[in-house]
Amino acid sequence: MSKDKLHLTISSANGDWENDFPPDQPIHAVKTTAMAHLHMDPSQADQFILTLNGQELNETKSLTECNVPDGAILILERRDVTKIGT
Repeated sequence: MSKDKLHLTISSANGDWENDFPPDQPIHAVKTTAMAHLHMDPSQADQFILTLNGQELNETKSLTECNVPDGAILILERRDVTKIGT
């Protein structure tokens, strides 16, 4: 069963934003698009990460490659916190 779009919620300190994304959309593009809609400066994207269930998503991979399910809530957070392990 293939879907044309994944409905996702991006949650951040600036609020939440819901949108439909193509499954092959790179994580980095999802992040910068969300930042613009959440009134954050997309040029600061390197200072932020997107996480799913507490795990940082690889920005060079697509939503599908990162196994992001339809209806997921992704957390946009500052990269400041150093996480040990992968």
